[in-house]
Amino acid sequence: MKVATGIVVDGKIVVEGETLTDGSTVTVVLREDDEEFELTPEEEAGLLESIAAIERGEFVSGEQLLERLAASVELSARNPSLPAGSHPNRGGCRMVGA
Repeated sequence: MKVATGIVVDGKIVVEGETLTDGSTVTVVLREDDEEFELTPEEEAGLLESIAAIERGEFVSGEQLLERLAASVELSARNPSLPAGSHPNRGGCRMVGA
């Protein structure tokens, strides 16, 4: 998965520096005209690092995430006495070297 930013020109999305294959499926998230997006310097640094990690391939796919969630639910059902947050599959969703 890639994250790319583009602009709309004549009703079509133009993404600079990216070649999109005809027929590719894309997801478009639109900002409202009056919507502002503000981050603290720390939040911006964290966001940029997360994007860089994804570009390096350090992420968990949607399928892997669902498998982890299912395993966590199964583990919780088998071990209801474990405190919340103590399950081995809990924690961050980012997996280095995935």
